[in-house]
Amino acid sequence: MKEKEIIFPIFYDVDPSDVRHQRGSFGTSLVNHDGNCGEDIEEVLGWRNALKKVANLAWWNSKDYRYDTELIT
Repeated sequence: MKEKEIIFPIFYDVDPSDVRHQRGSFGTSLVNHDGNCGEDIEEVLGWRNALKKVANLAWWNSKDYRYDTELIT
């Protein structure tokens, strides 16, 4: 029997909308990764789609907290 997994996205030093729309420094990093993937483009596309979905979930943004420890308690 497969157990349910719970995901708690935490966006640390990246804006969730940049992850969702894959722009800014986050998007630049993905483009660089695309160039290095060779024939594994399907895997990269899978990661892109997964990141879009995660960015649409309820999330915590590190800029909303004064101390990093507040994110993990």
